[in-house]
Amino acid sequence: MNIKNDRGYIYIETLITIVIIGIIFAASATIGRNFFLNTMAEYEATKLISSIRYVQELNRNSYIVREGEFEQIEPEKSTTFRVTVSDYFYQIKSTNDKFEPRTYKTIKNVTLSENQPFNGGIHFYTDGTPKTFGTIQVKSTFGKNTASRYVIIDKAGRIRMDRNPP
Repeated sequence: MNIKNDRGYIYIETLITIVIIGIIFAASATIGRNFFLNTMAEYEATKLISSIRYVQELNRNSYIVREGEFEQIEPEKSTTFRVTVSDYFYQIKSTNDKFEPRTYKTIKNVTLSENQPFNGGIHFYTDGTPKTFGTIQVKSTFGKNTASRYVIIDKAGRIRMDRNPP
């Protein structure tokens, strides 16, 4: 057995190993942060789309509840609903304030902004088409990094999400 060649690890080899592990950790932390930002933006956009579709479906039905029974009435007299968007929350309201508004807050560091204003909220006719159409940006921020999703409402009443602005 030759003892001269059995030195173990030298200082440079250990240092190189630590540097390589640090580079791998830094890369995975960046990827993880971007994944987290994208997930938050997509979650809030999906939640907003669900609420908008709910309001669209409420307005499609020209029925209201009167004393426990459903009665069909004229669309002009029916209660319609709208979605109003603010920076950190959105609300579902009835047009004549007959029902208590529902407020939904966004996750911390997620903001909502209307790229094309909806003039008092997102309204739908009784056939499901929007009175105004446009885009809402859902933006997730963490430090200098951001991720965005766009909720797009088109003329036909289709509501979808996209990563890129229309």
